Amino acid sequence: MNVDDVLQGQNRWAVIHGKAETVLSSLPTSSVSAIVTDPPYGTGAWLRADEGQGSDPRATHRVETWDCWSTDWLDEAWRVSHGCVGLFLAAREIGSLLHWVGGRPWRMFVWCKSDPRPRFGGQPAYGFDPFIVIGRVQPVGGKDYILASSPRRNRDGQAAGHPHQKRISVMSWCLSLTSVPGDSILDPFAGSGSTGVACMQNGRSFVGVEQDAAWCEMARARIGEAWGPLFKTNQVSNGSSDDHDN
Repeated sequence: MNVDDVLQGQNRWAVIHGKAETVLSSLPTSSVSAIVTDPPYGTGAWLRADEGQGSDPRATHRVETWDCWSTDWLDEAWRVSHGCVGLFLAAREIGSLLHWVGGRPWRMFVWCKSDPRPRFGGQPAYGFDPFIVIGRVQPVGGKDYILASSPRRNRDGQAAGHPHQKRISVMSWCLSLTSVPGDSILDPFAGSGSTGVACMQNGRSFVGVEQDAAWCEMARARIGEAWGPLFKTNQVSNGSSDDHDN
């Protein structure tokens, strides 16, 4: 089984090993309900050897080779989605994103971090990440922000070790803003698979794309674990995985 099975409603999920732009360009126009993703910010991450409460607070700032902000993928993403494109980004990149957005409708929401990494010298901590939806926003009511901490190893069971992982509750909130149950979601920067797990828990089908082989396998494992109990309960077809040439 492959991604076509998900798009045709014959399967619930698939995670593709490949590059975002390559896979997006291969998909049919308006083939998914919405794109929900957390693309590379280009900001890097502060990593500790032993994360969690009571651990050594010293950290090293590291920027992965893939961590580079770009809007190059958005043209194909907009073509593939027939609803909207929702993405996280660094606040400093809002201007470059809005340059791409142009006259398209858009709205900004905010993930407020309850425990942001402290900064020294009296500087304020970076306590929020913008989530911008381009296109149709669902009328879910409520507030335009969510308050949640970042998953941390040795503290949170859902922490997978990805340097930019989002909580399942945060991604579920993003799904409520961009889609309704039964919709198909595409995440072209799937990482450790949090968007896919949220989709399984909230009645959406899911296609993920991840260029790093190790994170691709992690995403497949986490989504498969989330879908397993639901599969047994609902007696519907299980998920799958697929590979795509880079």
